[in-house]
Amino acid sequence: MLIGTSPLVLCHALDRSLRGESIRILEERRETGGAWRTVDAFGCGGVEAAVHLIENRSAVHRALSQLGVPLNPPAGRTGALLGGVEIPLALSRALAYLGVSGKSVLRGDLGRAHTALIGLGRAVREYRTPFLYPPRGARQITDRLLQLLAARGVQPECGIRVRQARRLGCGACLVETDHGEFAARRIAIASRAHCRLRREDRTLDLSLRTTSLECIALLLEGPAPSFDYIEFHGRTTLRRARNLTAMTHPSPAPDRHIVSVEIRAPAAQASRPGACEHAHAAEALATLQRAGLVAPSTMLIAARIERFEVRTIPDWRMRRIAREECDWILPMRTTDFGEELASALGRLQLASHPPTQSTRHAAEMPPPEEDREGARKDFSADSPDSLGGAAHEASSSRVAS
Repeated sequence: MLIGTSPLVLCHALDRSLRGESIRILEERRETGGAWRTVDAFGCGGVEAAVHLIENRSAVHRALSQLGVPLNPPAGRTGALLGGVEIPLALSRALAYLGVSGKSVLRGDLGRAHTALIGLGRAVREYRTPFLYPPRGARQITDRLLQLLAARGVQPECGIRVRQARRLGCGACLVETDHGEFAARRIAIASRAHCRLRREDRTLDLSLRTTSLECIALLLEGPAPSFDYIEFHGRTTLRRARNLTAMTHPSPAPDRHIVSVEIRAPAAQASRPGACEHAHAAEALATLQRAGLVAPSTMLIAARIERFEVRTIPDWRMRRIAREECDWILPMRTTDFGEELASALGRLQLASHPPTQSTRHAAEMPPPEEDREGARKDFSADSPDSLGGAAHEASSSRVAS
């Protein structure tokens, strides 16, 4: 049984299904995708609820291409602003990994520092690899995985919250949800999609790190924004921003544009609604204008705020669970999107499985209409050796396997 429907969880679900295992996917929300989901806003669909980045890893690009997901280069400016100076995005990512490793050492979190240094090494090796993104947004990855799962008769069950999973004496586990109890051989948890775990005699300590994330979708009127994806460093309220205009359907009016921004450290202000929300949106627009990313004449028409509370199981704790609770828990490290996605896709080896009726249907199923050009039908992939990534997967959904 798996908890959640983020792209990484769905990769693991498809992998288990291809191995012939019976799986069940439970999702707390009414829609799939976790923090990678899209919402309807301003009369448009496909608006990403959070600001995402797919790291510039050649193995990630290769794996997504073999899955049948197209990737496009940025259509506008892509980079980072450091003290008002624009720097390459690849340099920004390397500096981000370096900063995380340094802060982690100072806090005594050597495990996280080690993970960040690995990411730094990959960022340096892939410095000249371009940053690519699906033309219709990251939702194309989720939709393709759901399509392949549906061909195998697997459909996520949405609107079901997992409260707790208990280990039974026989080695299996009992998953308790708002809709009753389910028996499972094992439960699969992710770094950010999990539940309370209890053995016969105690509740497992997950050592959760809780952070708040606030993203604002801005409907703007005026000249088209000049950027595709931008990160911000230094004393600014914004952490990153992405132009979503070309990804939505239907598209907004010709003189209107949709931009999504992520607010830095919003926890202290998250409980103040109303006028404060409008102030956040207005401040975000002012920051974009000062940076020259949108024209000074651009006006704010409307805003939609999405808040996440991210509860993350640290990587060191996930490794310990993998060692000590492997008989009933399958931990899936999902704090590094690029690394884990390419690894999971590389394990699928879809073309190597016997062509049962369901798998033949999955292999022959064409991508969605807008994805067909350049899509590849051979889904087999070599297991990547060096990958990396970063993205907010702040999913409150639950999965068991």
